[in-house]
Amino acid sequence: MDRELLPFVQPLTEEETRRFLEKLWQLLAYQTERYTMGDSTSAPTETAQELLASICYTLQFEMARSGITPHELLNKDLYAVLKNGQAHLADKVAEAKRLWEVACSKGQADADTLRWIVCFFRKYDLYFFAHRTPWDMGYPLPPCASEQLKGISYVEACLKNIMERKMEITYPQQG
Repeated sequence: MDRELLPFVQPLTEEETRRFLEKLWQLLAYQTERYTMGDSTSAPTETAQELLASICYTLQFEMARSGITPHELLNKDLYAVLKNGQAHLADKVAEAKRLWEVACSKGQADADTLRWIVCFFRKYDLYFFAHRTPWDMGYPLPPCASEQLKGISYVEACLKNIMERKMEITYPQQG
């Protein structure tokens, strides 16, 4: 089983896992159809894997934000949870952009790092590829957050890390 699916199915019984996966595959077919703009419900394997990774990232993001357990998720409309997750990811993108603006205005990091982050914002697709990180897009961002984080969560943590490091340098602790 893919490690992306483990957080959803580990606490479930075999029957619950089967039901969850059935719902997840229906959601993947729906997302694939949206991605192909109605032309198809199928896609190349690599694209389907990317769409599934995005769905899993968004569902996990929403579960963490809303306190939904895997058992509760099983009884919810996955499409509705996905839509809520996408709305909350959009809020997270807006927050990260504000952090980026503050970092730029205060000279919080080198210009190259901030330039790569703004490129990420331009290409970030929270609807179909929400899990992608800057390096997935070819941007050489320095490792400034845990590589366990994905998508906008990585960029937000990176910006916070940059801001904290600069503040520590600017305002050393007394003692």
